[in-house]
Amino acid sequence: ALAHFGAQRYGGVHVVKRRGDGGELDSLEAYEPGMDLRTVDWKASARHQAPLVRRFRLEQNQRIVLCVDTGRLMGDPIDGLERLDHAIHASLLLSQVALKAGDLVAVHAYSDGPRAWAPLAGGVRQVARIRRTLATLAAEPTETNHVLGIHVLLQKLKRRSLVVVFTELADSTTAELMVEHLGHLAKRHLVVFVALDDPVVQDAIAAPPTDAESLAGTAIAGGLRADRERVLRRLRRMGVDVIHAPPGPAALQLLARYVHIKRRGLIG
Repeated sequence: ALAHFGAQRYGGVHVVKRRGDGGELDSLEAYEPGMDLRTVDWKASARHQAPLVRRFRLEQNQRIVLCVDTGRLMGDPIDGLERLDHAIHASLLLSQVALKAGDLVAVHAYSDGPRAWAPLAGGVRQVARIRRTLATLAAEPTETNHVLGIHVLLQKLKRRSLVVVFTELADSTTAELMVEHLGHLAKRHLVVFVALDDPVVQDAIAAPPTDAESLAGTAIAGGLRADRERVLRRLRRMGVDVIHAPPGPAALQLLARYVHIKRRGLIG
């Protein structure tokens, strides 16, 4: 994955440190049409007899944890690459953006047990550490133990963090255990769950059946999609932020979600 994506300059993302809506008060600025009215400082506006908005300096040193499943299902291909490769790509993108913004980034990888841990750190050297850690990851022919993987992570995190979980949904029993423990995680941390959508499955559902075999295939694909949507709805109800999209859009949605979270000061 690193070799495939290394030359893409992070998908064209340009990172700029800027003021936002969360953090410490930085300055007052003249109101312009289109600005959020909730940022207007009415007292200051009255004193200066002109509408003024509050601008805040974005908080730094916030904690971002990339939680990567390396179990069997992450070896399934989408667009010619394993799900794990796409997860590594998205992790690289987010880690670059977060470190550039002055945050701390860690990597926690697991399958049937812990596989890799890069402790929370920031700065230029952490970029190389994250890359080295992600480069060691490979999909394994084992079933993922989400109970153990999430338990180990909870023991490592002492302060509220943004935890981004890259995984793939399995059978109903495994999914039930995963949902339950992600709920525990979401009580203490801000959790973003990334489930990569395979366009081939969507095409199979949308295509009109031409014979009995294709009709059966469409029914199976539709049933799997319905099960998937039920799990994702449960996660959302538990307060987990869900991204469900093909690999490219999912990576960009994740970056946009991180920026939104930073600007709103939601990590704490």
